[in-house]
Amino acid sequence: MHSFMLQRIEGIEVNTKSYTAAIMACGNGGNWQMALSLLEEMDQYGVLISDFTYNACISACEKSGKWEIALELLEEMISLGIEPGTITYSACISACARDFRVDVALDLFQSMKNKMIPTNTIVYSALIDICAQCERRSVAIELYEEAYAMGEKDHWVSQGGLCIDLHHHSRFSAGVAVEVALKELQGPSGLWVKRDPGIESVKIVVGKGLQSEVKFKSVVRPEVERVLREGTLLTL
Repeated sequence: MHSFMLQRIEGIEVNTKSYTAAIMACGNGGNWQMALSLLEEMDQYGVLISDFTYNACISACEKSGKWEIALELLEEMISLGIEPGTITYSACISACARDFRVDVALDLFQSMKNKMIPTNTIVYSALIDICAQCERRSVAIELYEEAYAMGEKDHWVSQGGLCIDLHHHSRFSAGVAVEVALKELQGPSGLWVKRDPGIESVKIVVGKGLQSEVKFKSVVRPEVERVLREGTLLTL
């Protein structure tokens, strides 16, 4: 029996806040089934279910790769008149990205735009990664350029010269970032142009990269080398 059910039997008050906190804990522990069970229990006992509660439950499903259930919860929110926001869509898109559901993720992203729901770095990162992995390279580049223009992504830093910093990029995002950065340095005729006066070279700092599970091993470097090699830019 759930601890919350026992608390009811013992006369201890439970409310939206305590249920939401419990659902978040379930999500962090990878127990999406318990998170859903608690959501159902809230409905059963007439406890108010807020957008925060749904977001916590959707996030629990996202962490466990249950994208279909995450989308069902999104539809349930909408049907109940609870307005989904950036966090809701971000979790749903990330859930789809985990299972390589690129078309579904892009549809959700378009839905966000249609509803004028603000996007964020998490949304763009998930979409760029999945598009780059699923042979939608041109879409990944478009998304990166869009995020870059909005200030959600960046790659330039000043380190005594022109430097592309990839420390905060995942493997596939880094490859796309390098493509976009190098394209910025090319003139209309394809000739290399200087971004700033006096700059003679470009340094690429790969770092370890996000999602690397091996200490000191970069997940970024092989992808960056591949992009440079395919673009015949290794002499840069």
